[in-house]
Parts: sequence; C-alpha cells; structure tokens
Amino acid sequence: MEMIKWDARLSVGSDVLDRQHQDIIKIINQLIDQPDEAFGAKPVTKILNDLVYHVRLHFWTEEKILDEKGYDDLKTHKNEHTEYRIEFVSLSFDLIRETKKEPQDLKKFLCRWWKNHILHNDLAYRNILREQEKVTENNINPERFN
Repeated sequence: MEMIKWDARLSVGSDVLDRQHQDIIKIINQLIDQPDEAFGAKPVTKILNDLVYHVRLHFWTEEKILDEKGYDDLKTHKNEHTEYRIEFVSLSFDLIRETKKEPQDLKKFLCRWWKNHILHNDLAYRNILREQEKVTENNINPERFN
C-alpha cells in the first residue's frame, strides 16, 4: 500500500492543524509499513494508541478553532469526526478479536479517510483561517484537552 505524502496543497492555513495532520499521517504511515501478521502485537497496539491520541487531540483542536472562527459548517464537520471514530473503533476491535476484518481494511480506511477528509472537508475552511488572524499554538491550550 502506498504511503501518504504531505505536500503544500494539504495545508489548511494553520500551522497548528497542519502539524497535527502531518503527525497523524506519519502514524498512519507507520501502520501501513507494518506487515499484516504484526497486527495484534504490542508494537502495532502502541501505534494504534498513538493514533487514537493524536486524532482525538486534533479533532478537539480543530473543532475549537473552527468554533472560535464561527465556521458555518462546524456541525457537519463534527459529525464527520464522529463517523471516523465509529468506523476506526469498529475496524480496530474487529482486528483485535481476529474476526473477518483484515489489517488491509484498516489501512485502506485510514488512507482513504485522511486523504478525503483533508483534501475536501478540511480545505473547505482554509480561506476562513487564512483571512483571519494566524492561528498559533499560543491560541490553543492543549492542557484542557482530555
């Protein structure tokens, strides 16, 4: 499976969100790089846990920024985040329980979802972030996350 590559066209106009996207892509690429037979082993479980943490932090940060900026389509965006969580958890549990799902199913889902979500849904708010003041880490307090 092909690794996800970051490039400037994926930028949403926020250094904080772009960095989080890049971190998530790196973690997804770590999963892609794992052989299918490694799923269920401790190293893959750690990667999945890292992914869960980074995605939760990213969704929280993104939703907070978009709420502060008055993004009109925030409700839809939050619903998409919820759909991602449900599908990710379902696929992960199926792998852990060794049901009919294969590691490739999870890898494909993650690649497809992140590419589509960043390229379509996240880029829809890029102009709002670029037009308003620059979003920096100073505007976000991740200690309130969790």
